[in-house]
Amino acid sequence: MLHRLDLRGVSGDLRQILPRPEVDGDGPVAAVREIIAAVRADGDRALRELTRRFDGCDLPSARVEPAAIAAALGAIDERYERHVWPYRTANGEVPETNGPATILARARSARQKSLLSGRPVLVPIRYADDFIILVGAPRGPDQDETARRIALEERAALAVSLREELGLELAEQKTLVTPVTETLRFLGHHLRVCNGRHQKLIATAVVPKDRSQRLRQIIKDLFHRSTIEGTLHDRLVQLNPRIRGWAYFFRHACGAKDVFRNIDNYVWWTIFRWLKKKHPSTSMKRLFAKYTWRKPGGKAARWKDGNQKVFEISTIPVKPYRLQWQRPPDYATVCGKPGAERKLHAGFGRRRSETTR
Repeated sequence: MLHRLDLRGVSGDLRQILPRPEVDGDGPVAAVREIIAAVRADGDRALRELTRRFDGCDLPSARVEPAAIAAALGAIDERYERHVWPYRTANGEVPETNGPATILARARSARQKSLLSGRPVLVPIRYADDFIILVGAPRGPDQDETARRIALEERAALAVSLREELGLELAEQKTLVTPVTETLRFLGHHLRVCNGRHQKLIATAVVPKDRSQRLRQIIKDLFHRSTIEGTLHDRLVQLNPRIRGWAYFFRHACGAKDVFRNIDNYVWWTIFRWLKKKHPSTSMKRLFAKYTWRKPGGKAARWKDGNQKVFEISTIPVKPYRLQWQRPPDYATVCGKPGAERKLHAGFGRRRSETTR
């Protein structure tokens, strides 16, 4: 059982105040090893048993119920519902004709009224527990400074709200205040605002350079000099899943096609150098005859070994992500046990429900 010590108002050397355990021999080490061995052997069942023994809490399951996940993740949406998806009117009523077009028009009106009255507009972009809060300040000579001040105040208020309502803490090193003219890091992408058509500002997601460099390092390590004793087939078996998964993750980024072509070119030359080290005395003609293939009517040589070919990530279709492709996650559609009482839960885009016991 853990005990709390109140050290407020205490100064000086704390070693004289804090109790020190009496350690004789390898007793604590053996106890810790026993706990680790139990968890490795029995997994969740051992964790529940240890939780009951040390914390006095008997957990029926280590899995969080879908309804609890939906309610927790919806707390951020509810906080900024007025400017994004006001399902209810300002009086808290739900109109009879309350379609998506009506709700969006109500949200635009709320944003305009807030800016005209000198109040900020706060719009969240959230995926699970990762989110960005876009802050819009009224126009003026100090608009940037005002927006930064509002962002700092909102960050502090949101941290308090999440701590009190959900018991969650915002990570200080990850909770940053960044102007939209600078690059934002979100879900592994770099988000930036640039001039689009007709001099309108548009937001784009690009592949970060460090992610491309990290992939190049992985490819380089797979074809290190120490691996020349193996076969190209074995190297390709390990290479293809890595580059395929990486490319599918970034296939909706702006300019991804050019990045994919560069990666394919790097893969081609890395394999070429690896084969030259593996067969230093083999001529280029014999090397290409054994390890390359060409498409019908094509001239470009592509690497292979047996039936294993290099996967070319530049063949993956690259296009912007469309909201029509989005499918509601399981926690938003499967709400607790069958027959449970249901109540309305605020959400963006639909009337979501959560269960109550």
